[in-house]
Amino acid sequence: MLNKKYNISKKMASVALSLIMTTGTLVPGFAEINHVESRANLGILQNGKEESEIKAKLRKLVEGIISDKSIRDRYVGTIFIKTVDNGTPFDVFSDGSKMNEAAIQDTPWWKLWQEAYRINGKLENLTDAQAKSLYDDLMLEKTALCFPLSNELKRDGYYEGKEADFDIYKVTSVNSYTPAQDIYTKGENNTEIKKLFGIVAVVKSGNEHDIMLSMNKNMVKSIKHISFNGIATVKPITAIRPVEQDSDIAMFSVTVPGEVGPENLVVNSLKYINNNNEEVTISEPFGIDIKYSQLKKVNTSLKDKRPEGYVENKIQAWMKRGDAIKREIMDPTETRKIDNALRDLRDFRDMGEEDLTSLYEIVKPIYYAEYKETTRGILTKKLGQQKSSLDSSIYSPEIYTKESLGNFKSELERISRSMDNKDLSDLVGDVARVTNLSFTVLRYNTEKLQGLYDKVKDRVDKRGSYESDSYAKFLVAFTRAEKWLETTKNTMPVPNDTKEIYDELKNAANSLKRKDGNSNDLIEDDKNKGQENDAIYDIKVNLQKPNGHENTDFSKFISKDAKYIVKEGGNSKKLVLYLKPIMSDNKIDKLITEFQYSRKNILQPANTITRKKYQVDFVDGSKALYSPEKIELDVDGKQDLLPIDITYCDSKEKVDGKRYITDNKLSINYDEKVKTDNENLKPDNGAGNKEEPNMPGKNESKDYTVNVKFLHEDGHSETHAAPALINRAKLSINGSDKILTLKLRPLYGEGGNPTGVISKIYYFEGNQKSGKKFEAKNKTTARIRMKYESVDKEYEYPTQVEIPVDGSTRQLYLGLDSATPVFGDKTHAHTVVLDIDYAKKTDGYNDNEVDKTQLINLINSINKDYYQVYKNIIPEKPYENLMSAYNKAILVSNNINSTKDEVSEAYKNLFNSLIKPNLYIEFDIVKRQADADLKSESESGKYTQESVKEAKKFVEDSYKELKEYLARDDIQDSKIDDYKFELQHSPDRLRYDTSELEKVISEAEVKSNSDKYTDETLEYLKDKLSEAKSYLKETKSKRGQDKRSELIKEIDNAIKSLIEKTKKVSSQARKSLESKVSIAKKIEQGKKSKLAYDELNKVINESVNILNVSGNDDDYEKQIEKLEKAIEKFKASEDIKIDNADKNKEEDKNKEKDKNKEEDKNKEKDKNKEEDKNKEKDKNKEEDKNKEKDKNKEEDKNKEEDKNEDKDKNKEKDNDNSVKKNIDAKIMDENNRESMADIFLKDHKVVTKYDKDKDQTTYELTFKRYDVDKPSVSKLYVKNGEDFKEANLANEDKGVNTFKFIRKGEPEKSIIIKMYIPAMNAEKTAKLTLNVKNEIAKSEITSLEGENRYDTACKISKKLYPNTNKRAVLASGQVTVDALSTSLFASKKGAPILLTKSSYLPSETIRELKRLGVSEVSIIGGYNTINRQVTDELRAMGISTERIYGSDRYDTAIELAKKTGSDLKKLVVVNGVNYADAISISGYCAQNDYNMILTNGKSLSDGDMSLIKKSDEVIIVGGDKSISNDLERKIDMIAKKTRRISGYDRYETSLKLSEELYTKTDEILMAAGDNDKMTDALAGSQLAAYKKAPLQLVSNYMTSRQKKYIEDKKISNATILGGINSIGRSMRESIKSLIVKD
Repeated sequence: MLNKKYNISKKMASVALSLIMTTGTLVPGFAEINHVESRANLGILQNGKEESEIKAKLRKLVEGIISDKSIRDRYVGTIFIKTVDNGTPFDVFSDGSKMNEAAIQDTPWWKLWQEAYRINGKLENLTDAQAKSLYDDLMLEKTALCFPLSNELKRDGYYEGKEADFDIYKVTSVNSYTPAQDIYTKGENNTEIKKLFGIVAVVKSGNEHDIMLSMNKNMVKSIKHISFNGIATVKPITAIRPVEQDSDIAMFSVTVPGEVGPENLVVNSLKYINNNNEEVTISEPFGIDIKYSQLKKVNTSLKDKRPEGYVENKIQAWMKRGDAIKREIMDPTETRKIDNALRDLRDFRDMGEEDLTSLYEIVKPIYYAEYKETTRGILTKKLGQQKSSLDSSIYSPEIYTKESLGNFKSELERISRSMDNKDLSDLVGDVARVTNLSFTVLRYNTEKLQGLYDKVKDRVDKRGSYESDSYAKFLVAFTRAEKWLETTKNTMPVPNDTKEIYDELKNAANSLKRKDGNSNDLIEDDKNKGQENDAIYDIKVNLQKPNGHENTDFSKFISKDAKYIVKEGGNSKKLVLYLKPIMSDNKIDKLITEFQYSRKNILQPANTITRKKYQVDFVDGSKALYSPEKIELDVDGKQDLLPIDITYCDSKEKVDGKRYITDNKLSINYDEKVKTDNENLKPDNGAGNKEEPNMPGKNESKDYTVNVKFLHEDGHSETHAAPALINRAKLSINGSDKILTLKLRPLYGEGGNPTGVISKIYYFEGNQKSGKKFEAKNKTTARIRMKYESVDKEYEYPTQVEIPVDGSTRQLYLGLDSATPVFGDKTHAHTVVLDIDYAKKTDGYNDNEVDKTQLINLINSINKDYYQVYKNIIPEKPYENLMSAYNKAILVSNNINSTKDEVSEAYKNLFNSLIKPNLYIEFDIVKRQADADLKSESESGKYTQESVKEAKKFVEDSYKELKEYLARDDIQDSKIDDYKFELQHSPDRLRYDTSELEKVISEAEVKSNSDKYTDETLEYLKDKLSEAKSYLKETKSKRGQDKRSELIKEIDNAIKSLIEKTKKVSSQARKSLESKVSIAKKIEQGKKSKLAYDELNKVINESVNILNVSGNDDDYEKQIEKLEKAIEKFKASEDIKIDNADKNKEEDKNKEKDKNKEEDKNKEKDKNKEEDKNKEKDKNKEEDKNKEKDKNKEEDKNKEEDKNEDKDKNKEKDNDNSVKKNIDAKIMDENNRESMADIFLKDHKVVTKYDKDKDQTTYELTFKRYDVDKPSVSKLYVKNGEDFKEANLANEDKGVNTFKFIRKGEPEKSIIIKMYIPAMNAEKTAKLTLNVKNEIAKSEITSLEGENRYDTACKISKKLYPNTNKRAVLASGQVTVDALSTSLFASKKGAPILLTKSSYLPSETIRELKRLGVSEVSIIGGYNTINRQVTDELRAMGISTERIYGSDRYDTAIELAKKTGSDLKKLVVVNGVNYADAISISGYCAQNDYNMILTNGKSLSDGDMSLIKKSDEVIIVGGDKSISNDLERKIDMIAKKTRRISGYDRYETSLKLSEELYTKTDEILMAAGDNDKMTDALAGSQLAAYKKAPLQLVSNYMTSRQKKYIEDKKISNATILGGINSIGRSMRESIKSLIVKD
């Protein structure tokens, strides 16, 4: 039985926990300790243990939701932001008002963040089953509220599509989120239903999209009904256009919150009439998939389609909201953002803009600030509730440990202190944390159980001493206690079984039966421990304010001397107070009429022992009133601060007026109580007559009127069902029976149409939601017809119900069943709290009493003390009118016989009387804010003193004029708004002090009028002066943006850039040089040496450079002379001697003609007379070449060295230009241990043959047999990309197998292989490592250079793709930024990167495209970068094209990332403006599958941040000037793993990338780092990836660190990208000296 009971208890605990965590009720449960601050080490618990897969998955989901800030912007400006009751929108919030607390708590971001934070707090303590359940629930909520939305339509407008621009899919329901919304997944294409439809159109208006679909008139005559699945719990609005309108085509429209996909744009049912006049119903749901990117924008204005003033009204509403929230917030940064938003809104309005998409971007700071302030308000209330609970007896030291109670209090204080500095997500997290703080921090007091456990644990080892039955029961109880004590150290299981477990263990221990017949010592509780004896004490009390100070004004109500009475062995503890009136001039000033106190967190009336009757003189007459004199309170003897609620009357008010003290506490000094024998208090002599309480007797009955309302389950804000309850209820007391009669009415929506009713009400036994449920008695019922879409039905509902009450419990849990046509025949069940205000009940009840809900709500919203504070601001007449209307409204509301006209008149008068006082108060605040703004601005020194004085005078004059206007009776809202706007924007009247700028302009104009500077540089200065003058003119009429410093700086820079004119250029001299250069370029090398030809080209390049940079005639003349000498020198240089190889080539051409077989067989013997004469020279062709070089170098080389070089080259020739080597090798398994296959690798060597011409290596591996005729390895596979390719079995000899395979490039150091091993009957993956280090070829330095950047790119292409290649990537050679992210894309495509001009293909690129035989080209960049002429040129060559680009360089990077086909798990973030760092890392990206994200250095788009959040690793490249520290922090917050690699400039950053990312390399690529020379490096990034070598940027000299890197890494091969103009001769020599060793 115990086990069964325990299991049931655990199950109940689980159910209770689910309810608790859903409702947020203050009952202990699972812990929630830390906010998500560290997102690293996913899958590792704090104790270092590995986390299960499902918990790691849940953690990832939770952290992703918490870090996702984009959900804040969902549905703004649409009906999908609302408060709902599971599908029925009871209250839709428009742009016109700030969202209240109820609406905020129903937004997607609130719901998701709350749930995510709630789960996060208890994640570590979850079982896998619980984690799985929570994961499924959270995914359901995320899918329902935060589904994907595309963003293809950028601006508002009307977009049209064709039949091909949408598809219809079958969809399958996988879950139900609410009765209005199912969750669907997309299935296969549904072509049959697609035939019913015609074309699609979309009207985008901000975040709302009206989707219109026409029907195929050949199949559909008209639409009868269409119903869509709910989106974010709301049924989308649909409209069916009658066929008679405009055309004979049936159409319908549906309004949705953005570009929804087919999983969310789901038609639940469709009914239509076909062309045979038959009604057809499609009941199977289907999804509509619109290809938004293919829709074409029609050039038509939405202004004509919108109501008049539609956008203007929205702007005005947002401006009001901005002004309002600005007054609430204290953060200057937030205030500035709102000011900027308001300024942008005014500009938006003044420019007549109509684009709501842009509008909602502008107003983001406003609703962000509103969200934060409202959330702070919610948090403040939650903190107050928890502090109140802490002060009450709910959290007593008997139940919880003192330490945990202290932690509870400290945590509340910490959260309270820090709330002003939190962002929105953290505030929502704090709300969740505070709501569940008791679960998180509190720990059960198990001290008593621990003592018992320690006392009996020695009996566990004495099993043989006890009878088995009794011992078994004892062991079960002991084990349960042991587990409970362990569990409660760190968690709070629900319910608290401590007492039950204690009793069970004690009884089991006392029931142990010894085999020897002796009895154990019985365990008895120490009943006297901590228990007070019966006694009477004198004790001191007083009344305290919320701040802890004594309430000196109202303490006079309560005598400081009280009695504390303990009876029944400490089980009954009473506090007896004596109450008295507050007197003034021997007259009653204030008198208590009711006293309530909080007991177990429930407000209840004190027990009145005696009461007195007093005669009180009020302002409107005299009245006899009863007041409690001696009262009794149930107390626990420990709680020394008791929350109380006092109702009293004030003689300064009218007869029926009531006042309340609701936030004070009664302080009870238990520590200094004094024992006494006297139980009676000594009351003061009062001015009343002492009488016993006049309460209904056992057989007497009486009716009262009480105020009631429906609240949410947390007992605070009103629920959406509140309007269905009439606020005045009947309390009937008949002896001990108390019945509450509630009146109900339907809920009404827009246009006064009924939307729902409460069909049933239930109450719970013991007021426990888990208790038995009873249906309330329906006293009267009614019927009402309601319609929704195709549903038209009559519903029955109760108009009066009766509920039994106890007359003191203020808040009751009720269950409601709601009916609405939205749900069809279904009802919706939900729980509410019925709040009953017994304290303000009035005698009698009128069944025909008119509805006073509005009037009572208005009265309750008014705080008289608030208006008292502003009495000096509000003129006497408006103030008196307000007080008079307020008092009359109270009289009417309390009079149960008031007529409907009297209630309406009272409401109208009170509402109108509030207008002017509120305006006076509001404008006083506005005036003071304007004064503060002007003071702050004037002290900044930015403005002229004249404008400051004028602005201050304007404020004073406007305020004076406003007050005169408010005194009138005919004030108008528009005029009031004008005054308010002018006051709030008085700082706009300030004018910048532009004296410094004017001085700079004056000085610069002198230079601009000078003729000593070049026209080009003067033109730039004049442009800047023109901008500055325009700004000066602008600042005279409006404040605008402060551009003074910026303009001064630009003018200074323009002056510094001025270039003085030199000697007048002779156009004839320039033409002569141009002519000479043209002639020189046509000279071919012919038979001349390469050295001579290179020297000529060097002078030609110098001449071109002079033409580009110089304007001096002398420079031209000198260069003409130099170029002429170079041409003469080249012509005079000796011809190259023709060697044997050249002669043999000539002979080979004539082989067919000569038909001389003997000569063909032996080329060396076929010699002619010319060869006989030069026999000695022909022996060594390289020697001849070197002799020619020796002559030009003054023959300073050694001929013997030439011969040796010749021998080396001939060796390579003999080997058919291939290098064959035996390389030591090992085969390592996946754990980096020697593989079994390594034992059988013959000689532990691999034979490699590197073919330089093809740049590929053939690998040959031989495996020995492991048994007679049995191979050790029967199949070999080699990893190629993501796949394995089978190697060729080249030879098989009785179990000895030789495999061959070919790979690109030189021999690699390691290759991933997979082998099939017959002995194990298994495939094994391993790593083949080759000792390539010992086989390094001779050091060399290579230069890849062309005549220009386009030619250099082609040379790199030839190096990478010596044969044909059908694909190529085309980037701009002029605008580098669009091509920054190209490397990985090109590598994935297997395509070279070629460069182009913006409007035509260079001849070099055309030749390379033809050589490669390219048929497909990917163009990188928009049409401004590479225009359509290039596309046309490619197509004319028969080449198909695709274009990849975004709106800017950043979007282009993202588009390229998407196109790579990679999983986007590895990312690099680099600056896209100063793109040197992007060049340095590009090769590594292409080699290692990193996608590149570009940034402006300060921010990233939401899309970029989303990619980062989903990635596994992010490398940030560049210092804080390239990527700000703030952006790094933001990335680090959401990324799993980040690191920054940076140096003090681009060159050191490039070097550090080499050091950190290329730990093992013997090659390097180098390129110029200057901005105008880096295009060579862009094309070379692919070569770097291919060589697996770093690409370093260098300047004009080699730094010591660069030298050290080359030496330390023992770099033996270097490739220089670009010509001599990119990397100069001295730099090349430095590289060569480090690379090539003699």
